[in-house]
Amino acid sequence: MRRIAIVLGCLISLIAAGGCSHEISGGPTAAGADIGRYRVYYIVTDKADNEIAAALQDDLSARGLQVTSGLDWAIPAEAEVKVLFREKWGSDITHYLQELSIDLLDVESGELLASGRCYRSSIGRRSPPQMVREITERIFPAMPKRAATRLSRR
Repeated sequence: MRRIAIVLGCLISLIAAGGCSHEISGGPTAAGADIGRYRVYYIVTDKADNEIAAALQDDLSARGLQVTSGLDWAIPAEAEVKVLFREKWGSDITHYLQELSIDLLDVESGELLASGRCYRSSIGRRSPPQMVREITERIFPAMPKRAATRLSRR
């Protein structure tokens, strides 16, 4: 009986430790890139109701940036930074955002200015807005969020 309890305890510990995995990284990638000088951002999305695009738009707008979103070919002339994101969803009992990557590119040169990635396992899951915030806080560490309203979304 004691042996069974020990084996079960070890098994539960292994499962719990393996299920808590998460990884967050991000920041400017170009040498000497001053991400703070850019003010007009365009989020590329293929759906008007994309939850990640909406969370990104809310977060960037709250940092005082001008943000719009839409299809890749519809980038406005005044846009300075193109925001690309990749999402990977997982499923266990429910559907959840497992991994999110965000890249910020200079619209004119195509140079990668900054990027970030957040990975969370099922047990360590966060909402899409929380995962967006985890990445943007590393990309814009000196630009805290403030109250702002969202600009029009295409």
